[in-house]
This record gives sequence, C-alpha cells and structure tokens, in this order.
Amino acid sequence: MAWVTSAMSIGLILGPVSGGVIYQTHGYLAAFGLAFAFIGVDLALRIILVEKKIAVRYTVAPMPNAEESPSLQLHDLARPNEARLHESLTSPPTVAPAHNVWTSRIPTVIRILKYPRLLTALFLSFVQALILSAFDATLPLYLNALFGYSALQSGIKSPFSH
Repeated sequence: MAWVTSAMSIGLILGPVSGGVIYQTHGYLAAFGLAFAFIGVDLALRIILVEKKIAVRYTVAPMPNAEESPSLQLHDLARPNEARLHESLTSPPTVAPAHNVWTSRIPTVIRILKYPRLLTALFLSFVQALILSAFDATLPLYLNALFGYSALQSGIKSPFSH
C-alpha cells in the first residue's frame, strides 16, 4: 500500500505539470495520446506477465529419479514431459475434503458490505476522489479566467504566487 500511495502522490504532483508541458508544446491530442500510450503499455504487460499461482498450473514437475522413489516403474521414467503435462492438466486436482465448512450463495463482495467500517472507508474514498476530480476539472479554468494562466502556467504556478 505504501508503494501505491507514493505512486499516486507522485502522479498528483507531476500530472498537472507534465500535462501542461505536453499540451503547451504538442497540443490537445498529444496529452490524451500519452494517457492512451500508458494504458496500452499497462494492457500489454497484463497480457505478457503471468502470476506465479497461475503459472504453477502449467509448469512441468521435475522428473524423479529411480533412487528417490523406488516404487517408480521404468516406463514412468521413459514417458515424455508432454504426456505428463497433459495428464497433470486433464486430471482433476486433489483437494482435501472440507469439514463443517458453511458456504453462502451470496458473493463475498456483497457480504462484506455489512461492515460499517468498510462502508465508511468507501464513502470517504468516494468523497476524496470527488473533491480531487472537481479541483482537477475546474482549477485550470478558474486560473485562466482570473490570472490569464495557460495550461502550463496553471500546472506549475500557485494562484497565491502571483
């Protein structure tokens, strides 16, 4: 959470400045083009990178030695890796039976909404996002009308430094 919060703070500090510079030097479409480029890089990395817990399902187990497991037959060691991989993917996973586990038909996401602390945190996060987005949308227009600031100037200067 510390890394995410730090990255968000850096984005809030550098976003208006870099957006103003890009808008002033390259125009309106370049500012949005950069945002779409970041979205494209994010999408590509999500497609390319695979989480460890998902990758484990597709890895081949190392071939055991006959000395380690005396119950192995010679034909088990001679099978190619593809056959063992196919067998591991098609056979159902072995799961220990659960004892006295109560399951609900209501999704977990809905069930956790009954906790007041979570609802309070969600409400405060919504209010914070609402305030920040209201400032992001209206402050540059206000600074332009009041002081005649351009997009670059409203990203760099404070209204109190004039």
